[in-house]
Amino acid sequence: MHNPLKLTGGGEPAPCERPKVREAAPEVYRVALMFGICLLHSISMYGHVTVWAANILASCVNGFVFISGWYGVRFRPSKVIRLYALSIACGAVLLALNLWLGRYAFATDKASFKALHGMFFGQWFLNAYAFMMCLTPLVDLDISRMPARYLASALLPLGCLAFGWSFATGLPVVGRLLPGTSGLGSYTPLALLATYTVARLCRHFDVARFVTWRRLAAVIVAMWVCTGIGMGEYASPFAVTLAAAWFFAYRRVAWPAWLGAAARLLGPSMFSVLLLHCSGLGFAAMTALETRWADTQGWPLGAVYLAVAALTFVVCLALDVPRRLVVWGTRRWWAPALGWVDALWLRLAPEEPKA
Repeated sequence: MHNPLKLTGGGEPAPCERPKVREAAPEVYRVALMFGICLLHSISMYGHVTVWAANILASCVNGFVFISGWYGVRFRPSKVIRLYALSIACGAVLLALNLWLGRYAFATDKASFKALHGMFFGQWFLNAYAFMMCLTPLVDLDISRMPARYLASALLPLGCLAFGWSFATGLPVVGRLLPGTSGLGSYTPLALLATYTVARLCRHFDVARFVTWRRLAAVIVAMWVCTGIGMGEYASPFAVTLAAAWFFAYRRVAWPAWLGAAARLLGPSMFSVLLLHCSGLGFAAMTALETRWADTQGWPLGAVYLAVAALTFVVCLALDVPRRLVVWGTRRWWAPALGWVDALWLRLAPEEPKA
């Protein structure tokens, strides 16, 4: 029998969507990205912020979406259902911990309900990714069916919107002069959709064939500079380029079989790590640790950042084990239901068969 923690099947949320062929590189990259996000928050959620490092690490979020874009996300209702089922499971863990620690008490007031709702559905990436998934069929159709010479007419407006107007609204001075509207900025589905589109175009035009180590090194260093000085939030073309460069770098490495296996084992928990630590409780715990180790015990700040990120990563992995065991143990009951939902969807909205 398979190790229950290895089973990804229907229990895998959409943001951790995997390639059809289980390559080691994207699996290792995905785990590295999640550790990078933990490190980003250990740097940025404490009073002593190292701004340039946080700016560079923000591209880890784009990296997750780039992986999805490279391999593609075929929309299915079951993917949205599994995504929010995962969020509810992580929210239940957060609720239990908050109740145990006395940080939350059930009440009928608005503030109590808002806090409860935030535990289950408050992570911006969760909702932005679900939104993005609903639009990926339009992007995929354009790229797969439209002649290359006409792609610009379909996708250039999206690029100008995301990497022009939306990106510029987050810049100092310039952003305050531009007109604004809801949906612009880095913490939006637009930023994720733009990253997804870039990845699809890279795959469509086989950009990987132009990649060399010399070119990757030049691009990564240049993007470190651009993002480090403050032009690297999620709607930034520089952040997307940095995420893409690291993706291609990971694909060029011959990863040891054991490391690939370890990454595949950990991969299904990566989105849970995000949801569990990107919470009021998670950030409060990270801040408390950093205050103790940096201010009270006098640890070097770099060591504090790494220690808090590593501990956060490991604790969240451990907290996700019960969920994965439940998913494995109950799959025989919920997987057919999700299959039926997808089959009904395909009857209502049939897709063109793959060539």
